[in-house]
Amino acid sequence: MEAVLETIPIEFSVVDVNDKVLAWNKHDTRIFRRPVGVIGKDVRDCHPKKSVDKVEQILHEMKEGTKNICENSDTIFRLKR
Repeated sequence: MEAVLETIPIEFSVVDVNDKVLAWNKHDTRIFRRPVGVIGKDVRDCHPKKSVDKVEQILHEMKEGTKNICENSDTIFRLKR
C-alpha cells in the first residue's frame, strides 16, 4: 500500500482533528515537499504565509461539513468521518 501511495500523482497530507500533521506522501514529483520535522506541527506552519488563508478556509469547510473533499491543482484534501 505504501508503494502505491508514494507513486500516485497526487499530493496528500494527513492531519489530525487538532490540525497537526501526521503524515504525507513523499513522491519525487511533489511540489510542496515536507521535511520530517513537520510531523506533529500545526498544518498552518507548513505553508507559506500567503496560502494560510486558503488552508484556513479548507480546514473550516471540512470541519463544518460543507465539504469533505477539496481539489486544489494537484492536491486533494479529504475528510473522512
